[in-house]
Amino acid sequence: MYKQDIVVDLTLNVADLLIPQTGLWDTHKINELFIEEDAASILSIKPLIHKEDSLCWGFTREGSYSSQSGYKLIDTLKKLQAPINGSLPPIEKNLWKNIWKLQTTPKICHFIWRALAGALAVAEQLRYRGIPVDRTCKACGAGYESICHTLFNCPVARDTWSAAGLPLPERGLSQNSVFLNIHHLVACTKSKSCSTQLRQSIPWVLWQIWKARNALVFENIRMDPATILRKAEEESNIWFELNYPDARATIPSNSLGTITPSWKAPADDIVKCNIASSWSDTSRKSGASWIVRNSRGKVLMHGRRSFSSVQSRELVELLAIFWAIESMNSMRKDKIIF
Repeated sequence: MYKQDIVVDLTLNVADLLIPQTGLWDTHKINELFIEEDAASILSIKPLIHKEDSLCWGFTREGSYSSQSGYKLIDTLKKLQAPINGSLPPIEKNLWKNIWKLQTTPKICHFIWRALAGALAVAEQLRYRGIPVDRTCKACGAGYESICHTLFNCPVARDTWSAAGLPLPERGLSQNSVFLNIHHLVACTKSKSCSTQLRQSIPWVLWQIWKARNALVFENIRMDPATILRKAEEESNIWFELNYPDARATIPSNSLGTITPSWKAPADDIVKCNIASSWSDTSRKSGASWIVRNSRGKVLMHGRRSFSSVQSRELVELLAIFWAIESMNSMRKDKIIF
């Protein structure tokens, strides 16, 4: 920083601060122009007069540009240019908190948080980051692929929500506000006017819409709304069965196999593994899940998988038991009951 009350030459170069033909700093000139702290910093630098001048990046210690420092600079400039506001409005604070209270997996909570924060790699976000990609939505070929469009307004997403029975706001889902749409979804998870199946499956519907988008973009696999909804409901039913085994009434009877109505704790030094299976007579699709708890009922681990082309419910149950035993053996669980 220059000293106050001095005449500053705006065309001053580094060479002007060196003693000609010596490569040494002009100590008198530097102390005359700069405040004491900056002058000491300048004098501590050894001039390299035998090398050509080159550009360096002033926002890293090494002087080399990095994408991290570039984004940090952009974010800093935005914060400096933004108007000074108070704390977040209560409705916005509550939504950020309520995301983490949703009855779903931590992975899906984090996904919804990323959607609300604008941190999903859709085409518009990639272009905002300087990546030149086509903004057109690959699912419908009409709108721009924004987070709001992908999760709510694309015909695939819109038809999926319609098939799920989602009640719409008076003016419909927002065309450009992810905040308003997620706020509506969170409200529906608590609304008694919505069916139990809808309340429970909303986070998974959102997640499966995103997975369907990724399958189309990266694998060229197109999923119809009925398939997306079926996957979401199946996964939500399995999760609720694993985490709320006593709440049998909240799970549709045709979605899972035999469900134990109550759970009995094992001895203190033993863990217990419960197994569930499902099978569809029409599609021949089936799946299984297991959950391990200790004597206090705390969930230690769980797993799920699907089977293909299984001919009977009984065979699925046998496969589920065999898979659970195999899983416990691979994790070296020897003190366990089923």
